[in-house]
Amino acid sequence: MEFVLIFVVIAIVYSIIRGLSVSRSEKKQPLPVKNKEVQYEDPYLGMRLMNGSQIESLGDNPFYAVLNREDFDQEISKEEKKIAGKLLKYKSENIAYAIDQMITYDKFRERDGLPKYLQVIPINQLIDEGIFIEASMDNICDLLDSITMKELRVICKDIGISAARSKSGTVDRLLDYKTAIDIDYTKYFKLNPLIIDLSEKADKKINEYLNEQISQIPVKIKPIQGKISSNDIQEVEEKDDFKLAQYGYGSVLYFFKNQPLFRVLGYSLVHSHGPTTYLLKNGLMILTNTVGIRNSRIRYFVIINKNMKSVYQGRVENTDYREPSFIDDKEIVYLNIDSGFWALNYSTFKEKYIPNPDDKDIYSVLECTEI
Repeated sequence: MEFVLIFVVIAIVYSIIRGLSVSRSEKKQPLPVKNKEVQYEDPYLGMRLMNGSQIESLGDNPFYAVLNREDFDQEISKEEKKIAGKLLKYKSENIAYAIDQMITYDKFRERDGLPKYLQVIPINQLIDEGIFIEASMDNICDLLDSITMKELRVICKDIGISAARSKSGTVDRLLDYKTAIDIDYTKYFKLNPLIIDLSEKADKKINEYLNEQISQIPVKIKPIQGKISSNDIQEVEEKDDFKLAQYGYGSVLYFFKNQPLFRVLGYSLVHSHGPTTYLLKNGLMILTNTVGIRNSRIRYFVIINKNMKSVYQGRVENTDYREPSFIDDKEIVYLNIDSGFWALNYSTFKEKYIPNPDDKDIYSVLECTEI
């Protein structure tokens, strides 16, 4: 019996000592190291910068927005201020739209057969306010010029004279007999010319505003810090050791010798309307976009090198939304504008407007012009 008790005590002591030993050895062993999570470049980081969102639009009606500006009020005459005040009094979208349409049509309209946008506005009230004006003997020359040749022949027949071969000749002939002309002047109206003058001045102000806005657009360039997800690479453009790649939405990667160096946010490699990038022959990257408010449109260019430095900034006014074209062997980028070409030599960064009255192609024009 004593032997059994001694055996049990020895077993219990052994178990305790072994347990302590195992516990100590476990404490000495290092904890397993978790794999560090791979950090990828966010493919949507430049999304909010796309589509020219950096430009403030001046609202749904830029013309009215400019009329409300204090700095514009200081640049117009008393008569223009008066008519601007009357315009601003009307909050109707129908009236605002009708005036916008009439600005581009500086002729008298006959009340019969008006387009829908003029049928839904109070024409007589707007005439009383001076926003529209009626025809009269004082502006009969403009009235006759607005009337069709068919109607002019009827007027000639009514007063017993023959029409000339041309419309302008017929108008001149009728002006010699204007007192004999029997016209119901109240049937005709047009936009007050003062509003057309205001519109032209507003467009100049909008152009200034747009230029200021473009000057403040930041070029967001970000060095590559994470891993590139191959699943998010879409379009690719390569020239020699250089490559651009569309990464996700709203950013373009720049590679040199297959190494990603940086990404530009807010641009796309897909050449369509909006902020776009191109890879130039000498490894430069050109960023460009056309931004516009009302009748003002400006295309801006920024060129950066592989060191993320901006080496050129420029802009072209009175352009449209067509993308630029390139002549690689001459290192030239160009646009078709104003019956001519705007061209930039991106090796020297010299730019020039080249008139093209004979409607030649760019290659023929460049044979006679150095940039």
